[in-house]
Amino acid sequence: MDVFLDETLDPQSFEQIAVVAQASGAQVFSVAAGVLQRLSDQERAEGAAATVRIPETTIEEVLGQSPLVVCDGIQNPGNLGAIVRTSAALGAGAVIGSGGSDPFGPKALRGAAGASFVLPIATWNQGLESLIQALAQAGYRIVIAETRGGAPHRRLRPAYETTALILGSEGKGLTSNIENSGRAIERVTVQLHGRVESLNVAVAAGILLDRMMGPD
Repeated sequence: MDVFLDETLDPQSFEQIAVVAQASGAQVFSVAAGVLQRLSDQERAEGAAATVRIPETTIEEVLGQSPLVVCDGIQNPGNLGAIVRTSAALGAGAVIGSGGSDPFGPKALRGAAGASFVLPIATWNQGLESLIQALAQAGYRIVIAETRGGAPHRRLRPAYETTALILGSEGKGLTSNIENSGRAIERVTVQLHGRVESLNVAVAAGILLDRMMGPD
């Protein structure tokens, strides 16, 4: 891994980052002002950048972890990154991306704030229906987040058994119609008050995961 630090970074921050990077075996390079801005596709470079190897995690490697958070067709990379960060913060076992944005794309990584490299993230490219089948065969309890019509979220049982939480995309919901799947599927809806019609999918994920983790 190589770490690049803007020479205009304040000396204390420069030294702190350099020490941590070198302790992990990385090479540290000081670059001229403006170089990181030109290299980055973000509107504002933060003064530090690194080359890293993207972790490759298979679905087999995350089976047995719980709860699993399945992101089905989520298009907004910022939302996807926020779900990864929230999942890591609340103690989820892993995240599975099924279609939608790349969890290791620049904006998703930024939204995850580093959680992408501490929480296992697997990808599934064979459709939601087959993923649910694989999870069910592995003994997972399947919980699907719905914008309306599901059981109230305050009645959601904690994930004392292996559980998978399925989250659909922001506008279209799930990519597959699994109404007639024949499997035991729980559907849950975050109950809203007043005139609020919906929540950001990452916020909904946080609420549901908190309920699933149970009391301390």
